[in-house]
Amino acid sequence: MRPAEYWRRLQASIAAIQTALLQRLRHGRWPPGVSTARARHWMRGLRRQVTAHLGLQWRDRLVEAFGVLRDRDICAVSRSV
Repeated sequence: MRPAEYWRRLQASIAAIQTALLQRLRHGRWPPGVSTARARHWMRGLRRQVTAHLGLQWRDRLVEAFGVLRDRDICAVSRSV
């Protein structure tokens, strides 16, 4: 059984994922120590989930959308809808 601070099928905690995505969205760089391939996978998944669950108007508000999806118990970085 996975702890509550992790999404199913992901090895990184929700907080670690959110921190990496925030760093990229605000500063344009991935934080040191984070696999860029993994982080790009998360970003692509976030964009996909935002479009699917919140609509195109949220595409420019990814930081806020991450929290909305998390509050709805949706894995915000999953590549499957």
